[in-house]
Amino acid sequence: MRPLILAAPVLLATGIGHAALVREDMPTAAQIAACTPDAQRFCLRYLADHAAMRACMIEHKKQLSEICKEAFAK
Repeated sequence: MRPLILAAPVLLATGIGHAALVREDMPTAAQIAACTPDAQRFCLRYLADHAAMRACMIEHKKQLSEICKEAFAK
């Protein structure tokens, strides 16, 4: 549970999901919720860098959970 508590503020600090900074390359709140476990598992070291986090998640695309893949398929 502790990594999730630590990740949420970092995700928000990077602008992910922040309504004032919504951009096409930014994940939605639903995508963040679905993919946070995968982000922590594969890309934890990139939580403070949105571009690096995105690249890391793309690199691990085949390894992502089904719920995360489905969130981005919508």
